[in-house]
Amino acid sequence: METIHLIVLILHVIVACLLLGMAFYSLIAVLKTPIAPNNFFMFKTIQAWGKPLAGSQLILGIILVWMEPEAFAHNSLIWAKFVLYILAGYLSVAVIKRKIELLDSEKNNPQLERSLTGVAWALFIIVLLIVVIGVIAAETTKG
Repeated sequence: METIHLIVLILHVIVACLLLGMAFYSLIAVLKTPIAPNNFFMFKTIQAWGKPLAGSQLILGIILVWMEPEAFAHNSLIWAKFVLYILAGYLSVAVIKRKIELLDSEKNNPQLERSLTGVAWALFIIVLLIVVIGVIAAETTKG
């Protein structure tokens, strides 16, 4: 059981890193113009993987809670972290989708660009908050 726990924990950390990278890339995507064609392909790839990654992170987190219910089941930080993960995954996809729409339309929409920048920064802060909450929750559950 310890080996399975370690594997799930490692997968949880890997997916967390991917989500953090996706949030960072979303921020760069919004701040950087013009966009190179190879980056456009990356946006579509990130858009396709955002929701599955957020969902898998939620599932892995629930598995970890199930494996250590005495440590995590009643920890409100863990549940707040789950909600933030879902929000981050969907925000990443939304930011990328809007950026793709802007690039496809080739119309200059400064208001939409500004709102995307704000959402991208909020997303990046949410993901950093997830990491901090994860560390705090893990440290508070140590016996």
